[in-house]
Amino acid sequence: MKKDILLDYSLLLGLLFLLVFLKLGSHHLHWWDESIFAVNSIEMMESKSWWAPLFNGDFDPFNTKPPLVNWFQILSMKSFGISEFSIRFPSAIAAALTVLVVFRFLKRNFNALLAWSTALFLITSQGFIGYHAARTGDSDSMLTLFLCLSFLSFLTYLLENKKRSIIFFFVFMGLAFSTKLFAALLFLPGILGVLIWKKNLKRFIGNQYFLLGLGFCMLIVALILGPRLFMDANYLASILTYDAGRIFINYDSSGLSYSYYIDHLFSFRFNFGAFFTFLGMGMFLFKTELSYRLKTMLGASVILSTAYLIIITLAPTKHIWYDVPVLPIFSIIAGICLYTSIAKFKLVKVQWLPLFLFIYPLYFGFRCAQSNEISQEQKKLEANEMYLFDAYKKSRNIDGLKVLYSGWERGLLFYQKKFELTRNQNIELLKSLENVKAGDKLLVSDDALNTKVNTDFQTELVEENDNSRVYLILASTRNYDTDIGLEKLP
Repeated sequence: MKKDILLDYSLLLGLLFLLVFLKLGSHHLHWWDESIFAVNSIEMMESKSWWAPLFNGDFDPFNTKPPLVNWFQILSMKSFGISEFSIRFPSAIAAALTVLVVFRFLKRNFNALLAWSTALFLITSQGFIGYHAARTGDSDSMLTLFLCLSFLSFLTYLLENKKRSIIFFFVFMGLAFSTKLFAALLFLPGILGVLIWKKNLKRFIGNQYFLLGLGFCMLIVALILGPRLFMDANYLASILTYDAGRIFINYDSSGLSYSYYIDHLFSFRFNFGAFFTFLGMGMFLFKTELSYRLKTMLGASVILSTAYLIIITLAPTKHIWYDVPVLPIFSIIAGICLYTSIAKFKLVKVQWLPLFLFIYPLYFGFRCAQSNEISQEQKKLEANEMYLFDAYKKSRNIDGLKVLYSGWERGLLFYQKKFELTRNQNIELLKSLENVKAGDKLLVSDDALNTKVNTDFQTELVEENDNSRVYLILASTRNYDTDIGLEKLP
């Protein structure tokens, strides 16, 4: 028995290494959330100000998330240095732990075949191991871990009537809220629905463990969010407007249909696992041959995931990664469907059979995780970051380089900090040509800025990549009045 357990976890950890951890730092830092968290964490580490994400020495008005993810990123940077790997490592750990705790829960409460079926659906899901989840440095992977632990605690209460599990349900819910605020609460309507279905609502809330767990939840939230609420007078209004408001107001997405999440779950987010998930939902509605424990877990998973999917579908603000927290629950449903199908052939004792069924999905997931493919449009937007990442990787001296950019700057700020703190090289970030002078080396990727540079200056092309160029500024061709102090090179 111990040999089987050792082999199970060795195989699972090996797959997690290949799909989640391998070459975690092998590509540049992406725009938006990943670069926001990276810059916040570096500033917090430098200033030793731990209670809120910082930007330019002050509370970051753009990132209203609690500092829990930043704390783990700071710990990672102190352990491994300032790097893309360090920024992403906490997300990768959270994703691996999510898979491991789901596997352990199912193996302990049911059997290894169900555990493997579920785990393989999860780790071959592009939505789970891809962008904005396991392999990027933002908050969704950690949110998913805490929500999954909360749900498994809730299942333990349902299956074993362990009232103490209610405390863990609330503790993990508090940690989830301390990771991504109101996004954690989107599981609660589904939890309520399950309690009503099981006729368990009164018993759930009518005991001391409910009040004790709720107290622990509020304490965790108060300890992590309290200092910023005390120091930042605008914080409460910001999170209520910008974070909670996403359920009711369209902030940064438009023209997306109500089938947005379903379409992407089937097309690539959950791959062929989506088919098994919806079959499993049908099993819950029409099949009565399941054991009480299995049907309880299936029903709870179906109700919670359906409620969550309805909420994010109806919400006007939509982003592709909003489905990440529900993917472990979908995997449980899909795993039950596959498990019962295999059981019909009396192969339940062949616990590693799913490994053979998932050979191609595992290969495809590995290929996707290692390719780090992004769209041509994104490559164009992030060309400067890609150049700086490559320069650092190849140990090139770019001291004194000026980077001309338009739009988002956080990724560039990360590389500015990285070169300064680890290589003692200084990069200057410019949004205009005002401070450009003869002798400067100028990195440009934006087409309009590239045209402007070559219109206003005599240049020598030093280096050219797919979407970026480095120019040596030779002289100005602008009017003298606008070029005071700009001397021509001999």
